[in-house]
Amino acid sequence: MKIVNVASAFEELNFGFNNDIHTITKSGEVEQYEELRQNLERLGVTNKPKITYMNLFPSPWLPSYSDEVRHLALHMKLKSFFKPPGHNEPDEALVALGRCIVALDPDFAILRRPDLVQSLQMRYINIMRLYLLAKYQDVHQAMEQFAEAMKLSSYAREAAEIESHRLPV
Repeated sequence: MKIVNVASAFEELNFGFNNDIHTITKSGEVEQYEELRQNLERLGVTNKPKITYMNLFPSPWLPSYSDEVRHLALHMKLKSFFKPPGHNEPDEALVALGRCIVALDPDFAILRRPDLVQSLQMRYINIMRLYLLAKYQDVHQAMEQFAEAMKLSSYAREAAEIESHRLPV
């Protein structure tokens, strides 16, 4: 089936944030990360470093605690969509498709031709729909997941809006 081949190709791509950090620190190409790489080696951390939500957003980081709680809830919703119950690892195909859908959301920026960006986004939305149908093989369950996927852009947009109010460091 064609969609399974597309999904396999997405699974081979690694879009993980931790992997990106690991690649940058191991390559030595970015001068600022060389010290971090050396410190990680000295501590015996040769695997991918684990970066948690609390490392990125230590409280207090917003003027309002309720906004911090809402931001965490949004991140948990996004994370739970990509990491199905009973699985230790996220579904990399869904992560890749979700990132493309959110990145191509024309509501995030003022564009001269939002219709072109939206048509690209619609392609990825359709690929995700087909992927979910192939993955679950139960139309009802696949469409439930697809409906949840369509909320991703609004969750990401709201989280970005909350992050824009970050306290100065």
